[in-house]
Amino acid sequence: MMRRLWVAGAAMVVCLTLGGVPALAQEASQEPSTSDGNVWYTGTMHCDLVADGTKTYEAGSDHYRGGTYSCSRSMSDLRMTGSVTFLHNYDCFSLSTPMPRHGGCVGWGNLEWPGSDGWTGSYTILEDASGQQVAQFQGDGSGANAGWTYIESATFSDADLTMQVEGLLYQGPRPPAGEAPAAASE
Repeated sequence: MMRRLWVAGAAMVVCLTLGGVPALAQEASQEPSTSDGNVWYTGTMHCDLVADGTKTYEAGSDHYRGGTYSCSRSMSDLRMTGSVTFLHNYDCFSLSTPMPRHGGCVGWGNLEWPGSDGWTGSYTILEDASGQQVAQFQGDGSGANAGWTYIESATFSDADLTMQVEGLLYQGPRPPAGEAPAAASE
């Protein structure tokens, strides 16, 4: 037992000497922080369906429009913690690979965090045939958050609407959309 404590202590001294933060200290520090600067944040977001949308089948794909989700966020930065509402849409397509008749889905929508110091934004989601989803969110702050932008990525399963989130919160505008390259002349 004493040897394990010495090894752990030595590892902590080396980590601190090199300017790092020991993993144990990082895990123990789960309290959200408020920072005035640009930050990388992590956390979870859990969503519940509050109003179902309209489902149709058109041109070989399932369409879903106008679902409303209410989500609670718990992040390592307090500015990104709180309640958010999503307006959700998606199209699901039958795939020939890897398993015929299983769908791949693309989702999109808008989100709003209410309040004078809230956030607005948009997102896209890609879902594979197993229900695994990867989402990209981006948005802009208002009030005390004016001039701030967030870009985040979340992963989750359709079976469990709890997302693992990580993102960047920074001062400045959203990245511009790129222009398509000019077609090569023949």
